[in-house]
Amino acid sequence: MSRHAKKIKHPNRDPTETEADLAELPPKVHETFPLRDDPIIPVIMFRYFVLSALFIVPGSFIDTINPFRTTSAAFSIFFVQIACNSAGRWAFSLNPGPWFITETTPVTINAKSGATENLALVEVFFGVRVSAVPSLLFMWAIVFVGYSYAAIAKSVFSYDPHFMWPRRLMQTALLQSQAREMRRSGHVQMRVFYACALAFCAWHFLAEFLFPTLSSVAVLCYMAPHCRTANFLGSGLGGMGLLNFSFDWANITSQVMVYPYWVVIKFVGFVAAAWVLIPLSKWSPLFEYKHGLMSNKLFTREGSRAWNMFFDYAAYASGIAWVVLFGHVALPRVWATKHVRYSDRLNLLNAAYRDVPASWYRTMFAGFAAALVAVHFSGYLFMPWWVCVVAIAVEAVIVTPLMWLYAVSNFQLPIGTFNALLYGFLVQKQRARLAAGTAFFGCVTGTAWYRAQFHLELMKLGFYNHLPPRTVFFAQCFGVLIGVPVNYFTFRWVLSSKADYLSGKLVDPLHQSTGQTVVTYHINAIQYVVLGPRRLFANYPLLPYGFVLGLLAPALVYLLRRRFATSAFQFRLWNTTVFFATMSHFYGNLSTGYLSKFIAATVVMFYVHRYKHKLWRRYNYVMAAALDTDFNLALSILFVIFLFGITAPH
Repeated sequence: MSRHAKKIKHPNRDPTETEADLAELPPKVHETFPLRDDPIIPVIMFRYFVLSALFIVPGSFIDTINPFRTTSAAFSIFFVQIACNSAGRWAFSLNPGPWFITETTPVTINAKSGATENLALVEVFFGVRVSAVPSLLFMWAIVFVGYSYAAIAKSVFSYDPHFMWPRRLMQTALLQSQAREMRRSGHVQMRVFYACALAFCAWHFLAEFLFPTLSSVAVLCYMAPHCRTANFLGSGLGGMGLLNFSFDWANITSQVMVYPYWVVIKFVGFVAAAWVLIPLSKWSPLFEYKHGLMSNKLFTREGSRAWNMFFDYAAYASGIAWVVLFGHVALPRVWATKHVRYSDRLNLLNAAYRDVPASWYRTMFAGFAAALVAVHFSGYLFMPWWVCVVAIAVEAVIVTPLMWLYAVSNFQLPIGTFNALLYGFLVQKQRARLAAGTAFFGCVTGTAWYRAQFHLELMKLGFYNHLPPRTVFFAQCFGVLIGVPVNYFTFRWVLSSKADYLSGKLVDPLHQSTGQTVVTYHINAIQYVVLGPRRLFANYPLLPYGFVLGLLAPALVYLLRRRFATSAFQFRLWNTTVFFATMSHFYGNLSTGYLSKFIAATVVMFYVHRYKHKLWRRYNYVMAAALDTDFNLALSILFVIFLFGITAPH
């Protein structure tokens, strides 16, 4: 299937013809996406289906078993991108012609499009087995309902070039480096990519397996090894992490090379939480200190879990208030002109392709909403039908504000705590309150939103790389249709072989099958359904004030921006949503890596980006992709090593 083009007023242009259509683009976008396009290059061929099957199956398998394990090896999209591009260039008689980078993109799109949700909670902790048909229907429905919700915000965030979706810019940079390598003009960048990936893979293996102390280098602990106060101040594992450095990429991640520098506010949130609140909890009468400041138990006397929930509520309220205050002018204007074509080069090139009609999204929503109804009448939705309707309505409301935050900053707001609280309020007066409904309600309100975000994010990837929107839509749907059955059968295999470990009846000798995600679902179910919000707030009466703080703080920042627009404090970079989301973590267990993140982000996204911009433009996203690739490759190697029970020499 070739990329059929339609006749448009502005055909594909020579980049030297005019620069006016480039001036409208943000510099990061202009410097990354290809300036030319050939609409007749084929995209969906026979080899696409072969390569897709090769990558969807292992990707769905790995993504399904990861939530059940203590440590996990993520299925890297960058590995898929590199391996697919190499495999696609192999010569077979079925290949219609040479391999193009535009064929790599849809394979990477559907390789991560399978569902990752599981139905383990009801079976592991409540002994209810959900049969195959309702399980598959529910998993498909959650993904496709999420995709259909993307239509609400699609016209706002897909075409405006100022909504950059930073992570997809990074992926586009790697794709275009691969394309230039195929033309022999980008071989230097790809050499840098491979060199960084191999070198840092070896380093990461050393840091994780042979020298784990590299993950948390506590300067104060080395200076005063026998001083308990210094150990507490400097330790990144059970302490404050003061002057604690990490040389493990797992604790740093590519965020420091992808997120805008203003997201460094996360470090300020860490300082407030780890270097201010933790000392208060230890040395002041505000908290009753116990060894091991953090616990994932339901109620701890020092209230560390209440701390998490307070700032979770504040972050959620702040996210909504932030969009109202700072987007009340821009968003309505964008919404009012959503049917108007932009005149920048990127939009002109992509105008050659037919868009996905709204009727496709409406049909998708109607069909899979009906699937949810079928699951309900089969008795496996575990919540009243009207609660499911409320969940769908909440999803419709939050799509636009949360999508705005992610499209601008690449920061994904955690919403699970609020969803569990809302479900608890909805069912607290019901005679039959099913705790398992918390996870299912969270899937409809939370997971569906994440799938909507994922859908638009990949549509933006196709937009940057000049893929027809209908091709991207097809690739995602194809990936889900193939990936969900693999998810389900993997899930069944895990439960049949590891159920006793997951439920706590037996202890896994390797301490891997601990089911961290499932345990979290169970804790939320007990806390918000069995105990209920009323008892929760009776124990912690300050919790509701988290919403008040989340509503008032953005208003204060808004006023500061207007009153002191040129202040040295640069209030335009302050973001309370990111700050509160960072504060919602109680760093009593793990506080390493944050100082290293701050230093790395300052070097890369401030100094190099501002003063060595040509160097940054050429290598930043390529190196970020290389470091993520080496991280996932090293984790895969460690996964195999631990699977066979191999331990490091002491």
